[in-house]
Amino acid sequence: MYIDTIKKRIKNSIIRPLGVKGEFAVLLPLVKLEEELHLIYEVRAEEMGTQPGEISFPGGRIEANETVREAALRETEEELGIDRSNIELFGQLDYLIPVFNIALYPFLANINVPSLNVLDINEAEVKEVFSVPLNFFLQNEPETHIINCRYEINDNFPYHLIRNGEDYDWRDGQYPVHFYEYNNYVIWGMTARFTRNLIDKIKKENI
Repeated sequence: MYIDTIKKRIKNSIIRPLGVKGEFAVLLPLVKLEEELHLIYEVRAEEMGTQPGEISFPGGRIEANETVREAALRETEEELGIDRSNIELFGQLDYLIPVFNIALYPFLANINVPSLNVLDINEAEVKEVFSVPLNFFLQNEPETHIINCRYEINDNFPYHLIRNGEDYDWRDGQYPVHFYEYNNYVIWGMTARFTRNLIDKIKKENI
């Protein structure tokens, strides 16, 4: 193989995180209600195959030949029943690769609607929508718990091929889980983590 062939293939390759089996785009929707900024959340339909009844942002799997940006906009249109012309995309937030081999790419956008009542939600995926004032998150820290992630190694692992064998110093990890309680809703998990990331950015930049 010639050096020019290698150079071309690397130059034209799409960069993806290693070990990821599924990639998803998520959109954090801001909306101005009664002169105050809110974040819109969904309660997933009970019929959903994954996380039924959980609170989430609009989002879903990135389809073939689709950019993460396009996926975030498409999923928001489909789930909230809103025309793309009413979605003002601000930009991408920090992406997340949790321990279970998926990648999630969040975006922040403004939703231009006078109230949540005008949203034509997709009831096959969304049970209901609600909003939380942005100031609630600016004024209230989440309750945070840490999950310690450790390796579970199969009995047939070839320890003889690595330095120190069974005494190899494997690195453990930690996975933070945030909880926000607002009225009768509990926002937690990755949804709360994306929320916390947004709030941290707003506070850091003094927006």
